[in-house]
Amino acid sequence: MKDASLWTQVTEARPCPLCGGNGHTVVSERMQHGLNLTMVICNECSFVFTNPLPARETYERFYRDAYADYYGHITPTPEGSRLKMEPASLTTKFSRLEQARPLTGCRLLEVGPGPGLFLWWARQRGCEVLGVEPSPDFCRVLTETGLPHLRGTLAEVHPATHGLFEIIFMSHVLEHFYDPNEALRQCRALLSDGGILAVEVPNILKPFRSLDRYFLRYVHPSSFSPRTLQALLDKHGFRSFHTDEGGSDWRSPQNLFVIAEKQKTVPDQPLYAPAETERVRHALQDYRRNWRRCLAPKWYARSLALGLRRSVIKAGRPVKRMLFGGRREATAQN
Repeated sequence: MKDASLWTQVTEARPCPLCGGNGHTVVSERMQHGLNLTMVICNECSFVFTNPLPARETYERFYRDAYADYYGHITPTPEGSRLKMEPASLTTKFSRLEQARPLTGCRLLEVGPGPGLFLWWARQRGCEVLGVEPSPDFCRVLTETGLPHLRGTLAEVHPATHGLFEIIFMSHVLEHFYDPNEALRQCRALLSDGGILAVEVPNILKPFRSLDRYFLRYVHPSSFSPRTLQALLDKHGFRSFHTDEGGSDWRSPQNLFVIAEKQKTVPDQPLYAPAETERVRHALQDYRRNWRRCLAPKWYARSLALGLRRSVIKAGRPVKRMLFGGRREATAQN
C-alpha cells in the first residue's frame, strides 16, 4: 500500500458546498486506511464535508493510481444468478420510480453503473438505458452484458450529443464528486422538463461500523443527512417527493434514497436546511461511543462466529444454526 501522505496534502480551506458559510466545527480527523483528512460540519446549515481538500488533480489521480491499493479490487463481473431474479432492493426502487412516471419507453441514464445490475433490470422493465462509467473493468463487463454505455465521466455526457433523459439514477456516486454542485448542475442540464433524479448515498446520521476507521472515507468529500441532501437538491431546482432514510439494523449499511423532480427554475434564494449542527454532532459522538462500548464487540463476535461456521461447513460436517436467534438446523453440503 502506498504512502498515504502522497494523497493527503491539502490546499486552502473551502467554504461550505451547500450554503457557502465559513464557520465550521470539526467532526473527525481520522479516516479509513489512514487517509486522514479533516471532516467538518457547517455551523450555518449542518452540511458535513471534508475541509480542506487535496487539490482536485491529486484527488482525481488517486482514483487512477491508488484506489485499488487502498479499497481493494471490486469484482467486475455480476453473478449470473443476479441477472435471473430481480433483487428486492431494486424492486422497491423501481416501484418508487414508477409512481412518478411509467418506465416503459423512458430514457434513463445511470451515473456509475459498475457491473450494470440496475441498468440490466431497468432495461427489462422497458427503459431505454445508457450508463456512464469511468472504470475500464466495469466497461468491459457492460460490453459483455450488452448494455449501452460510455466510458468516461458525467461531464462527458452532453445533451447535444446524447439527448435528454427522463430519469437519472446515481447510487453511491454523489458523495464521491469533488464538487457535488457541479454534478447536480450537469444532471439538471441532461434532464428533460419534469425529469426525475434518483440519488442514493450513505446517511451520515446512520453510520456503519467504525465512524472514523470505516465510515468516513477519503473518497467521500461530502456526507449527507436527509435535510442537507434535500437542501442541496432544492438549491439546484429539484423538488424531493420521496425520501427513504434507511432502517435501524446495525449489521448492514442504512442508506438515504431520495427521488426528486426537476423544477422549471432554479430558486434565486435557496432555502437551506435549518441549522442542526449540535444535533448532528451529538448524534455522531453518541454513535462513536456506542460503537466502542456495544456494537464493536457484537460485530467482532458475530464475524468470528460466522467465520467458524463457514470453516465447519467447509469441513463437511452438520451444523446447528444456533447463532443469533436459534434458527433451524442446517446440514452442511459436501
